[in-house]
Amino acid sequence: PTLGEVLALLEAYPKAVLNVELKSIPGFPSGARALGEALRPWAQRVIVSSFDPVALFGLRGYGLRRALLFAGEDLGPLAQALGFEGVHPHKDLVTGERLALWKAQGFFVIPWTVDDPQEARALLALGVDGLIGDLPEVLLGA
Repeated sequence: PTLGEVLALLEAYPKAVLNVELKSIPGFPSGARALGEALRPWAQRVIVSSFDPVALFGLRGYGLRRALLFAGEDLGPLAQALGFEGVHPHKDLVTGERLALWKAQGFFVIPWTVDDPQEARALLALGVDGLIGDLPEVLLGA
């Protein structure tokens, strides 16, 4: 779907929060400005996440919540240094200790890719702020 089509869904589902994952921003930095302007009216209901910290940094000043995606190692210190609001670690990186540290740093924490109901319940019990997965019915059931 186009960004316009996805944003139209926010109107149809007023309780939904949209996570926009950036793979890259064509025409950076003008592409970042265009995306920031398009998402600004929805800022309270949109999270922008990416593995690319430069793309996220380019979206500063639009009131958007930005989250750094990472796997393999904890990039929370980089996210903090760049002023991001959240982290989206791979589910295998989430421990009680790391979660407490990320929360103490002021981040919202949403792990990915969680498609197992038992894993989902365990992560929610730890206190994560949400879950990213490929099977929404599994996550809703958990």
